[in-house]
Amino acid sequence: MSDEQTKALRRSRGDVKRNLTRIIKFVDTHNKPGDEIAVQQRIHELEPLLDKFNDIQNQIETLIDFDNDDAVEKEDSEREEFESKYYETLAMATNFRLYNFIRSKSNFDVIQTSLANDSISWIFIPANSPNWGGLWEAGVKSVKFHLKRVLGNANLVFEDLCSVLCQIESILNSRPLSPLSNDPNDMTPLTPGHFLIGRPLTTIPSDNHLDTPMKRLNRFEYQEKICQDFWQRWHQEYLSYLQQRKKWTQSTRQIRPGDLVVIRDQNLPPMRWKMGRVEEVYPSPSDGVVRVASVRCAGKIVKRACNRLCVLPLDDE
Repeated sequence: MSDEQTKALRRSRGDVKRNLTRIIKFVDTHNKPGDEIAVQQRIHELEPLLDKFNDIQNQIETLIDFDNDDAVEKEDSEREEFESKYYETLAMATNFRLYNFIRSKSNFDVIQTSLANDSISWIFIPANSPNWGGLWEAGVKSVKFHLKRVLGNANLVFEDLCSVLCQIESILNSRPLSPLSNDPNDMTPLTPGHFLIGRPLTTIPSDNHLDTPMKRLNRFEYQEKICQDFWQRWHQEYLSYLQQRKKWTQSTRQIRPGDLVVIRDQNLPPMRWKMGRVEEVYPSPSDGVVRVASVRCAGKIVKRACNRLCVLPLDDE
């Protein structure tokens, strides 16, 4: 009975895959102006396919022998192949609709006027020249560097990887860029989150899983562990970037009272930055270099060495 049920489920799965292939061919051949409505109708047919496929695939996976590594690997590849084609087609259709929306003369004029009113102008780099985007490409490189070492040989399904990348995206967009105001009582820094949602990004506190063995974690806790590991690696690198010092042959700006600083703390959870305002500095009697400062943080004054303080860059620097 189990074999017959498995065969029936696989036939149903084959029907779903054929429907997906049919939609892919249609979207690919009708990817031109004037076919927006037809493509939109096909996209509405595409959306329920993933749920139907997952339902069938879950039933198949409950019937297979998990001691058979080849069978398990085959079913994993089936799921991965379908999801890859599904999301690729969905992205292609979405980009097609966006392209046709922008290229419309009426819509283009509205977009251009709106951007001009907000003093927004686009500056494009040459095609196939990512080295021209040094600033953001350096950020991409940093993320890839740490993500590769955090994931290692981890076997994540598409949904798990999406969740991890979304959390990493939030971590990156929570980083402090510069003081938000000159008010000495304002501890809020400007972050990329302000440009996205108008306020800093926050997250729900979670348990620390950094030292928990992998075999004791469920899927959600494993995702949290990956993000916490990424945070530990990446945020230390970012704070070191804020503390860059030129060679001692040149004088550098010293910490001053009123500066907004990030206090280095190894025990902070992801997306938490310990901010403070410098209240007083203590120059060395011998050379006048400031190496210790008093910082107001969380309603109290603490004394910290300057190598534990990261001054946020100001507009005039």
